[in-house]
Amino acid sequence: MRDFCAAYHQKITGYAATTEQLVPAWNRIHPRTGELEEAKLDVATRDAVTGNVIYLDTSIACAHSDDQSRQRARSGRDGLAAQLREDEKRRRYPPQGGELVPVVFETGGRPGDAAVAYVRSLAHDLEGAGRAEVLRYAWQQLSCLLQVGNAEALLAAIGT
Repeated sequence: MRDFCAAYHQKITGYAATTEQLVPAWNRIHPRTGELEEAKLDVATRDAVTGNVIYLDTSIACAHSDDQSRQRARSGRDGLAAQLREDEKRRRYPPQGGELVPVVFETGGRPGDAAVAYVRSLAHDLEGAGRAEVLRYAWQQLSCLLQVGNAEALLAAIGT
């Protein structure tokens, strides 16, 4: 997902998109280990609408949980696992270091709100068929990448 986001963002917007970008403003001392934890974000680029620097951080959240209360909450509210992961990313990377765009998907395919807004921003200046093509291709590729990742995880779990 990281590589697709970087390449497609650059293709559509014309802005350079660097992968695995270190962002020293978001480095921290890990609360439990006391060790320096460098902030390495998936993609550094510019926002398609404003031109401001943004950092994409892709992530996959599983809606399933072994914790019964957590599972009940997630099953009672669509997209909760993605939202919680977005919130977790925003706590880890607060606004003073730059603008974080958490591109989160649930394993079943549901994108988080920030992922939806990000993909839509890619086609902000397009209309009609051009807009539809940019959005269709982005969603198709992201969905395929997610499902391939799911299949790889299942095959690895059964030792194939």
